[in-house]
Parts: sequence; C-alpha cells; structure tokens
Amino acid sequence: MKDLNEIMKDIERDLVINLTISLRHKKISKTEARNIAREFINDFPYKDEEAFFEKLNELSGKFWVVRKVYVKYAFEYEDEKIEKSLIEMRNYMKIKDFENAIRVAKGGV
Repeated sequence: MKDLNEIMKDIERDLVINLTISLRHKKISKTEARNIAREFINDFPYKDEEAFFEKLNELSGKFWVVRKVYVKYAFEYEDEKIEKSLIEMRNYMKIKDFENAIRVAKGGV
C-alpha cells in the first residue's frame, strides 16, 4: 500500500471530486459541503493511518458523500492491516512464542 501522504492525497482528491459533483447536481448544499470539508481537515495532521481511517469512518457515518470515498479505500487498508498481523503472528510462531502470537491475533499491539 502507498504511504500515508499518498493515500491522504488520493482520498482528498476523490472527496473534492465527489463534493463538486454533488454540488453541481444539487445533491448537497454549499453549507453541507463546507461542513464536510471543515470536519475532514479539523484533525490534520493525522498521526498514522489508523487515526486517519477512523476519522474517515466517523465522517462516513454522518455524510453519504464521504461514505463513497471511505468504502473505496477502506478495504485495501483493512486487508493490509490483516496481512501485517498474519506476518507478525507467523514470525512469533516460528520462534515458538505462542503467547505473543495469540496477543497479535486478538488485536493487541
């Protein structure tokens, strides 16, 4: 997966495009578009991918325009997160450290 800055640029671009199209077709108001943009950039800079996607998920629950963008990128993010966990679990199992492998499987850090 791309680094956080590249992902954020892609998501920002898609969000702006979706907001613009929605405004042109009068599916949302200018005020709603401003609110979406304001809430999205409120927490900049994001410390990591997890915080970024949590915010995007939160906004997708409030605004359908954001939901379209979140769904587009969330699957790739979740797949990568699962793959990293599996790799870490395998490494612990190779050295017979089953307690840490179980901790990773449960979602521990």
